[in-house]
Amino acid sequence: GRRRAKPFPQAAMAAYDEVDRVPAVASRMSSKLTTSLSEVGLICLKPMLEQAGVLTYACLGSLAEDELQDFSRRIQAAGFGIGHRRSFMELWREAQAPRTERFEFDDVAPISSMLSPKLYFGLSRRALEKLEPLLAQQGIQSSACLEKLSSDERMELANALEAAGFDPGRTLTALHELIKRGTMDVQEWLPPLLSQESPDVINAAERPSKRLKADPQTSIASAALVDKGLASPFSETVLTKSNKSGAASNEHAPKALLNLMKLAGENPLDESGKQWDRRVSREAIDKAITLVKVAPAEVVRFKDKKSGKFIDARIPTVVLALVRLHAACSGKHVADDRIARVAFEVMENQAYDPIRAFFSLCPESLLCPPSAMRVLGSGEIGVVFLDEASGTVVKIMLEDHAKSEYEIFCSFADAGLAARPVALQGPEIVPGGVLYSIHMEAIKHTLSDLLQASIPCGPRHGLSPLTLVAAERVAKELVRAFQQMWDNRLVHGDLHLNNVAVKNYETQPMIQFIDFGRSARSIAASQSGAGQALRAGHEQDVFRFIIELCDSFGELQWTKQDQMKECEKEIKELQRSKAVKALSETISHSAAMPSLCKGVQIKLDSLSLASTTVQSELHEARRVAGLQAFIAGEGTSLQQAEAAYNAILLAVVDYACTKLDLSFTGPPSCTNRHLRQAVEKRRKLSCNAYFKSSLFWGFD
Repeated sequence: GRRRAKPFPQAAMAAYDEVDRVPAVASRMSSKLTTSLSEVGLICLKPMLEQAGVLTYACLGSLAEDELQDFSRRIQAAGFGIGHRRSFMELWREAQAPRTERFEFDDVAPISSMLSPKLYFGLSRRALEKLEPLLAQQGIQSSACLEKLSSDERMELANALEAAGFDPGRTLTALHELIKRGTMDVQEWLPPLLSQESPDVINAAERPSKRLKADPQTSIASAALVDKGLASPFSETVLTKSNKSGAASNEHAPKALLNLMKLAGENPLDESGKQWDRRVSREAIDKAITLVKVAPAEVVRFKDKKSGKFIDARIPTVVLALVRLHAACSGKHVADDRIARVAFEVMENQAYDPIRAFFSLCPESLLCPPSAMRVLGSGEIGVVFLDEASGTVVKIMLEDHAKSEYEIFCSFADAGLAARPVALQGPEIVPGGVLYSIHMEAIKHTLSDLLQASIPCGPRHGLSPLTLVAAERVAKELVRAFQQMWDNRLVHGDLHLNNVAVKNYETQPMIQFIDFGRSARSIAASQSGAGQALRAGHEQDVFRFIIELCDSFGELQWTKQDQMKECEKEIKELQRSKAVKALSETISHSAAMPSLCKGVQIKLDSLSLASTTVQSELHEARRVAGLQAFIAGEGTSLQQAEAAYNAILLAVVDYACTKLDLSFTGPPSCTNRHLRQAVEKRRKLSCNAYFKSSLFWGFD
């Protein structure tokens, strides 16, 4: 049989997170680049490429000529010959070939920790994961190595931390707690300059690390959140003293989390009532403000406990989303008015500063990046955020099937029908279920945005839909996407205009889908019962899209017609107000005065009054002309929008008639009731068949 390696005696007896041995060096290069190097006989250059940071085939192709020449000189200096340099130049030219937009899963650099399990888990428990590449670059790969650093070496580490943008005082203080040195206090551990400049950090580090006595059913009161609030340079929060005596205490959760714990029925305050709060640094606020582009708010209503009156308040959408997500993670039903009251209290405790309120809700504990401060959408079990720093979309879900959704997402992306998925984080076990977050590329335009686009038109926004030529191109690509879904045995399940993304709609459109919560993929044979479920799911996608297309145009038509009626009403009101009659009566009355002097004075006053009235009259005439032009333009734009809707509908209906045997009477237009009735009848049948099948429930 095979020979088994003898395990390390210490590692065999200790838990995995207590093993302080540096793991074996793993490949940091993507499989595609490794295979390419092996095929041309350049596998010997793999360590040099890894050291240079060239880890993917795409990165190799993006090298500039001067960078290529510099690396060729490094190859020559390492003792390799001209054949190696020539082969590397040929491989670089091949990597520069045009690539398709399809994401290549074999060209992703593997993620592996270079630290010992003990050091890695110690960093993770204190929310110091971002120190991993910096420590590995410095060669500090175990807790024993970190503990043996001299004063000069710790000063060098502090300089490296400061150069990387971290706070060296707080970071080294957290590292001192990590190794738990009993023979050296924190003042001796910190370099002399840092120990003199940051006494508050030292005092904060000397606090006892006492965990909360929380119910295991309450994730919000978990000790992990307390650790994340203590000396974490990545959330950029520090502790502030809140008790009158000035002695800092970390025995209780922040005020924002106390309010959230009340949702779960907990009362974490003791008899003394002391508490500490999380205060966001000015640097973190400035950085967050530079990232925020849009900060929408939502009006909520709740009942005040003291007065008993209802209060209307504007709460930032991101704060409300985090509060709802915390409440969902508690595993208990929380009423909307109670969530609104808690969100208002969070804003009140943070001096109505939305940035401070966002950081006080500990977004990292919900797998939400600290720079994801814009909400794109929310539902009962998840919220979709936009990470302003990286430009990616983060979908946080409280669902058990999030992993299968991610796999289906990858299947759609592999078929060229979805944007590139970036990563899947989780699971995070909470009382309400299992928390996951899916990171994906952001999309710029949906089909709904293109069909209902608007542009500024004076004080209003006028309709600016797709042109007929662009709509026909989009319709052609949409039919191709439907056919590709059928060929790859994929079902979306929730296809409407907001779930259809369109790229390059003006030149060469590309259709992609988003939101795969109801999607499925059939891997069984087409002769089995799964073939009928697959057809039912495909009919559900096509017929649901036709219904949504007709509903979207009907809603747009009703909105624009109502807006034009309001403009016509305003024109009639302006035309009824005639100031000319009042002006003529004033002038005729002034001319009838007998006194000559008074007549001259009254004539001058009448001329001044006439000039003012003429200006007012011209202003009203401009308003009337602007409203008339807006009505005429909106009528033309509405006809253009109807033509775009009908062009897309014509292509999809033709596909449904050919592929799915759809029949109806009348022309294929959004206003045809017979078409809508026939499609709705088929949709209900396919909906029941698909959502009750084993394909949807994952038994295929």
